[in-house]
Amino acid sequence: VGAAAQLAFSTQPGGGANGATWATQPVVSIEDSGGNVVTSATNPVTLAIATQPGTGATLACSANPQTPAAGVATFAGCQIVGKTGSYTLSASATGLSAATSGSFNLTVGPASQLAFSTQPGGGANGATWGTQPAVSVEDSGGNVVSTNNTASVTVATATQPAGGGTLACTANPKTAAAGVATFAGCKITGKAGSYTLSASTTGLSTATSGSFNLT
Repeated sequence: VGAAAQLAFSTQPGGGANGATWATQPVVSIEDSGGNVVTSATNPVTLAIATQPGTGATLACSANPQTPAAGVATFAGCQIVGKTGSYTLSASATGLSAATSGSFNLTVGPASQLAFSTQPGGGANGATWGTQPAVSVEDSGGNVVSTNNTASVTVATATQPAGGGTLACTANPKTAAAGVATFAGCKITGKAGSYTLSASTTGLSTATSGSFNLT
């Protein structure tokens, strides 16, 4: 065996659901230029997301960087919170050539939060808005949880001008279909000015809409 020169994924990351620990954890070897493991090497190895769908995903492991044992860095507890799709990881260590993993997939995790996928449009006092709010049931990575999801979502006035107003919709609460609660007939009767709505359902984090105006 020659001098340590490069890193290589000896076990590829397995991927899995958003926010869930992967069943197959990555293992990175320190190798010489011929691909032989350098068992005496102890260079700490750091994992990072190399490619992802969109931006903003985060990688977490029980320990990162990981110190190799007999030239092999065995990671544990690794998971990603982010958008579903195809990812790769990079492995780096001081003085060695980096390695890139094979691709793996992130799938939708359990429902954890609500988000306004369509913001309320506002409009004149007492008039039905031209753009009605839609609220998505999402996992912690912002992916819509569409399977077997019939959450009952309630919208309410969150902030309002002095004197306030009364919100009315055709149906409120609204049952989600494929993870999305699409409201209809919403309007506010009250003081002109800036408003926001809240969306809530049992067991999930609430959401607050962007601001809109009542004229």
